[in-house]
Amino acid sequence: MINAETSTVPARDAPAVILVVEDEWLVRMVIVDALRDSGRLVVEAANGDEAMAFIQSGAAIDLIFTDVRMPGTVDGLALLAFARQTIPGVPVIVSSGHLVPTEALSGGAAAFVPKPYRVEEVAELIGASLAGRR
Repeated sequence: MINAETSTVPARDAPAVILVVEDEWLVRMVIVDALRDSGRLVVEAANGDEAMAFIQSGAAIDLIFTDVRMPGTVDGLALLAFARQTIPGVPVIVSSGHLVPTEALSGGAAAFVPKPYRVEEVAELIGASLAGRR
């Protein structure tokens, strides 16, 4: 269920590309809409398997925002580990209502966001994480 607003690889002066990985469609829709409203290109994945396939495609990604508990064979922590190995310079922000922050941060997450979260705060955190990369 990968869904992107554009199928082309953006130029570096183009808006940031955010990969949002969330199995709860309503939660995903809200955060994706907020990020798109802030001018970012957003790719959606409903689980870690879809996200891993997108990463393996070699498409440009500037940041990953992922949940931890999802259906499929790849959870958010496994996705974090895969991203650290495959695209080490790309920040990964992990979100969960069940995980303690140290588990994600010790695995290399750029930040941890506990659920439930305020969409505005997540959008600001993503903006701050991207500021040094662009």
